[in-house]
Amino acid sequence: MRRTAAAAAETRARVLDSALLTFAEHGYDGATFERIAARIGMTRGAVHHHFRGKDELLAAVLTEQWRRYGEQVLAPLRAASDPATALTGFIEEHLRLLREDPMFRALATVGTFVAARSSLVEQGVRDHRSALDGWRAELAPVLAAPGLLRPGVTVDAALFVLVSVAMGANDTAAIEPERLPADAAARRAVAWAAVAGLLAHPDPASRTTLR
Repeated sequence: MRRTAAAAAETRARVLDSALLTFAEHGYDGATFERIAARIGMTRGAVHHHFRGKDELLAAVLTEQWRRYGEQVLAPLRAASDPATALTGFIEEHLRLLREDPMFRALATVGTFVAARSSLVEQGVRDHRSALDGWRAELAPVLAAPGLLRPGVTVDAALFVLVSVAMGANDTAAIEPERLPADAAARRAVAWAAVAGLLAHPDPASRTTLR
């Protein structure tokens, strides 16, 4: 029974991965169950076994993939020993994933262009908003470090800047992926530019190197 449950969970995860890439490549209308199934060597009926319809499948893709990547994006924020490095690492890792991870880039595309076609989009939007709230909850204590932010920059204002940079990068990944910073040095420079303007005493030595 355990093996059967584990196999079903693995199959479901494969369907979600295939659906994410298929939605990104073919849009809402073109992402048929046949295409999603063929990508992973399954039948249409096998996909239907896990998801009754396209809207339900798209909502699951958005909910579960954002949750999956949330931990990875936040890892540098949690690991750094000083606030400036933590904040820079957060932006840099987000940019790295958009550039180097086709699944994360597909998620940006689906979230930007495809989600609005689903009748269940409100659920996906709520889950995405919940993920962003989780990011804010982890960024806020870092930003609240005494003396970190320059005068006049509140924690809420800094949160707006950092989350907007990340979401704007998602749009770029969906529309003009070739414009994403191409290497680690470029990503580091962009991330530092976004963070340094918030800091009372920006120190270039705080810039992080992830990859």
